[in-house]
Amino acid sequence: MTPPDATWLYIVQVVIPVITIVGGVFAYFIQKHSENRSVNKAILAEVNRLITAVRRHHDWWGSMTARRSDPLVPFSYAVYKQQVTNVGVLRGNLVAAVVQFYGYLEFINSIQIRRKHFEKDADFEAIYTSALKNFLDLFEHRFDAEFKRQNWIFEGHGTHSAWKI
Repeated sequence: MTPPDATWLYIVQVVIPVITIVGGVFAYFIQKHSENRSVNKAILAEVNRLITAVRRHHDWWGSMTARRSDPLVPFSYAVYKQQVTNVGVLRGNLVAAVVQFYGYLEFINSIQIRRKHFEKDADFEAIYTSALKNFLDLFEHRFDAEFKRQNWIFEGHGTHSAWKI
């Protein structure tokens, strides 16, 4: 039979530290999982906002008859710029699509910046209109399954449909 002092000594020196370490490791992984989910949601929320913005911009751009002096404002994506170093925490099926999405958006922004360098307005308009259309063809519904998985609600309003968080 073990003396009572030895049992308490064992509990204090071995059992409590092991429980503390296991608890700390468990808390760390729970926190990392929560942070990863937050990064995923933040980037997906921005992707959703940008898809809606490009759709509305495309429709506005296409409805105009004279575009010569209308200013173009580049699409902003502050969340992605801050989280690009965390792209590895995105769900595996999203990483390539998200990187391609933002790369294409940057391409559209660079076309806007170079607008004045086109010799003919018609050349710019054709390339820009095509870039907007291609972006929408590639990405307008690319993330729908993920938005649905996040339990977001799809609100249809003609061509200006959007997912609501």
